[in-house]
Amino acid sequence: MTTQMDNKRNSIVDIDSFYNVKGISWSEHQIDGSLDHSGDSIPGELLPSGVVQTYRGIQFQLPCHTTNHFDMVSCEGQTVPINALCDEIAFLGMSTFGDHTDFVTISYSDGETDEQLFRISDWGRLFFTNDLFPNEEIGIIFPYRRNIQGNKVPYLAGLSIPKIVIDKQKEISSITLPPNPYIFLASITLIH
Repeated sequence: MTTQMDNKRNSIVDIDSFYNVKGISWSEHQIDGSLDHSGDSIPGELLPSGVVQTYRGIQFQLPCHTTNHFDMVSCEGQTVPINALCDEIAFLGMSTFGDHTDFVTISYSDGETDEQLFRISDWGRLFFTNDLFPNEEIGIIFPYRRNIQGNKVPYLAGLSIPKIVIDKQKEISSITLPPNPYIFLASITLIH
């Protein structure tokens, strides 16, 4: 899988084929989603669909979510081909049922691998506390979620941007995501 060069600083990783959950809903279009097994979802009206957006100086490809097709990756140890050099990898995502700490495995073209600590905050963390993990920044904040009935739930939620540092002298051949289905990703970007 190749990456799309957006500018000299960012390369967006194509993860569309790895989407395996519908996490973004549109009540007015009768499109349901569920991220936390109870039917809560990201409100589609608050998130642009299928466009490149810049958050914290990083360009991310947002999923197209105006259909009933999957639009988020629930991490289950998927291996995403990369074939590129970079300094860091940025993820746009969140977790459910608490904050999660796991590992991302980086495979390099020389055959070496490197396990990187991956920590990501619960999508409602900002409702309870004003801090994130040291490797994270706030990406997108939503003033509400949608529940299974399509109603607004006034519960601050959001997507964060955790980053991991990579050996920039080596070409990455792939990233293996954590085997944790409570970690959800909308986009991955390489930072040069």
